[in-house]
Amino acid sequence: MGSLSPPSILLTTSNEASQECVTIWDPIAGNSIARLSGEQASRSRICLINGRLLVVPAAKKPLLLIWDLQTALCSGCLIGVLPNGHTGSIGELCLPFWSCHMPLLLVSADASGFLSCWDLGSLGEFNLVIKSDPEFSSRSLKHDSPATNSALWYAAQVSRGLPRLGSYRDNIIVAGTEGLKFFASRTGVVTRQKSFECPLHSLAVKEFSRLLFLGGDNGILFVTTLSNSSGDNLLVRRRCFVESR
Repeated sequence: MGSLSPPSILLTTSNEASQECVTIWDPIAGNSIARLSGEQASRSRICLINGRLLVVPAAKKPLLLIWDLQTALCSGCLIGVLPNGHTGSIGELCLPFWSCHMPLLLVSADASGFLSCWDLGSLGEFNLVIKSDPEFSSRSLKHDSPATNSALWYAAQVSRGLPRLGSYRDNIIVAGTEGLKFFASRTGVVTRQKSFECPLHSLAVKEFSRLLFLGGDNGILFVTTLSNSSGDNLLVRRRCFVESR
């Protein structure tokens, strides 16, 4: 009995802006599978949804690519492209808390401080995945909105640089040079905001204890409570590190 040979792939190289780029092709189907840019990536630029859908920014382009990792035809298939949401390099992705009462949203931010919120369920290609997967259909909002590749809402200049994103209940949390801001996930309306003495460079949400950790300049750590009221209290301001963000 002969052994099965691995699938054939074709690699092509190019040089864009002095960085080596490699494109991987499926020679049978004639389409590209993936592209490697030589650009350093971070975990905040990769979003995995339910172990099946992968959202990543395109190399050197302000586009978001959605890959289905569990298709019947292959081990990975590009099912959607989200254009026209950014003008700069996308450096932060956030998947807000899922609820049966909320649409399946994705929030992205770029280096210019521009924020976009996407309703993934409004994508025509994504709707096919939702209908075929009970995990998605049970957590997405049942609505009859037309398929579109446009963002649900935008927010400009939320930070003078790349902000950090998080979520708490029905709010998107944004930390950056302009302090802390909370956006209503469905509408993009600023529900509350707080100023800080220094720019914020990192953010971590502890959902069950309702604590928000924020990293500032010179190793300063802020700890803030999260509540339904607008009067959040600053519990701790502590210098934990030296010359660190």
